[in-house]
Amino acid sequence: NNTPLGSEGQEVALAVGFVASFVTGLVACTWMIRLVKGSKLSYFSIYCLIVAALCIIEDFFGPFAWLFHQSDPAEVAQALSHGVIAFLG
Repeated sequence: NNTPLGSEGQEVALAVGFVASFVTGLVACTWMIRLVKGSKLSYFSIYCLIVAALCIIEDFFGPFAWLFHQSDPAEVAQALSHGVIAFLG
């Protein structure tokens, strides 16, 4: 099924995704602001180091590492679009 995004009732899925990402972002921002205000910045720096290390590890060894180390940006865009279509399809 290769229907364009936003057709045949996909608006509901987009709306649910939007609301879920908004709520998740709101909770994450609230938690992060509370963490920074209520504790020493050394705790925040440790958090940043851990997140940075996890991102670097995922970039080089994670399941999507092959995707972002392609030489041609068009190949990356095509691989991403096929993955999104397969996920939504």
